[in-house]
Amino acid sequence: QHDYKAIQEILFPEQFSKIHEQLSSLYTKGSDFYSSRLEQEIKKALENKSELAISLAKHLRTTKKNEIVLVLDNTDQFSAEIQDFCFQIVSEIYSTINCMSIITIREERFYRSKNLGVLDAYETLQYHIASPLPDQVFIQRLQYLLDSLNDNEFFLELVSNRDHYDEKFINANNFQRYLKVFRQDFYYKSNLYNFLVSCAQNDMRKALDLFRGLVVSGYMNIHDIIKCDNIYTLQVHQVLKPVMIPKNYFYEEEISAVPNIYKIRHPDFGSHFTSIRILKYLNKDAHEFKCCLTLKNDFITTFDMEEDFDKSISSLIEYKLIEADIKVDKYIPEISNVRITPFGQYFISQLIHFFTYLDLICTDCLVYQEKTANFIARSANQEYKLFSQKKRGYRLIKRIEKTTHFIDYLIEQEEKEIKAYKIDQDLRIMTTIREQYFKDLRAVCKSSVKQLYNSRKEGSDLESFCKNLFPDLAFERHDYETQERCGSGK
Repeated sequence: QHDYKAIQEILFPEQFSKIHEQLSSLYTKGSDFYSSRLEQEIKKALENKSELAISLAKHLRTTKKNEIVLVLDNTDQFSAEIQDFCFQIVSEIYSTINCMSIITIREERFYRSKNLGVLDAYETLQYHIASPLPDQVFIQRLQYLLDSLNDNEFFLELVSNRDHYDEKFINANNFQRYLKVFRQDFYYKSNLYNFLVSCAQNDMRKALDLFRGLVVSGYMNIHDIIKCDNIYTLQVHQVLKPVMIPKNYFYEEEISAVPNIYKIRHPDFGSHFTSIRILKYLNKDAHEFKCCLTLKNDFITTFDMEEDFDKSISSLIEYKLIEADIKVDKYIPEISNVRITPFGQYFISQLIHFFTYLDLICTDCLVYQEKTANFIARSANQEYKLFSQKKRGYRLIKRIEKTTHFIDYLIEQEEKEIKAYKIDQDLRIMTTIREQYFKDLRAVCKSSVKQLYNSRKEGSDLESFCKNLFPDLAFERHDYETQERCGSGK
């Protein structure tokens, strides 16, 4: 039996006083019939959530002298539809019991709800909370963890009930050396910091999620980090890979936090360069919003690729390479002005020419040339076999051949578009990309040969391959081990 006395005497005293009078006139008080009907009435009262909330709020205010504040946090983890639903629920509760209600919504979600009319029916006060400095957030969290690892009890609890392939390797000092690598990167605002800040766009939760994925990705060569005499320096490829291919060996845009900027959005009337051209146009005055309609008209007049443009704009907004003036996170027809974001600037200034980025996205590209498609597919299959065989040097050779072939294909495609659409020569894209690609590739070759210096046949074949690409490249053989340990490798 449940004790329903509080419900009858505190929450609904007047209602149950009448119920008792009615039941007493029909049944003997305390009889089974009396108790059964009373329990039914109590269940009805409990099912009416609105009336129950009103009665409970009244009791807390009058008897306990408490006020009610409803806080709904972290809604930005959910879809726009769920956030709208959460706001409506909070508003209904507020209207029912007249309490203070606080809900946190990301800026673009707030503007979306406002534009769709979700917020119009409610009286609201809006406050904007600025994002914290990302480097300080990460540095402070990492420092807290580093300090906690000094406590042996904390460390033992951290590693308990875990399977370890190398028990002697698992100690607090090695954990601290690993975490100090990331702390240094944020302190000096290096490769990891630049990428996370650009990619997350002031969304600290997204930055933390990306960082978490990187730390546990398995891409980090922890043994090299621990052996390094100084603090290991993170390379760009070590940052890109965990974010771009978090689950699979091959890149897929649908599950990646980084878009394929060269992807053709319309198979019949599309270009590999549509998204890049949009970003370059907006980057001329990076801090100013540009009229989306004017941009679209200019593009269609030149290229006659309306659907490709619309899909590219939508993708750029979704991945936050550009932003609309009405703060939406998806493309809608009401967008009138757009501008490039820091992530978009990072893309066209650095990411689009990195060897690692091009190596990953080329397998996800629809290409117009059958021989190129076959070459990339065949090279990717061979590369995966070499990966399974742990032949790093030969695998790198195959990756370079595949990616360089893709670069040559893009150059050829741009030449066709220049002739077909009579594009000005000063609007070329691939000239700069090719130069920067080979500059990055040169560094890849030099550091990779250093890593494989002690693997005689594989290292020798890789060196010969790299020499054919860069005849003037000198491979200094002294101090290879120190270079390898401290993060110079690709």
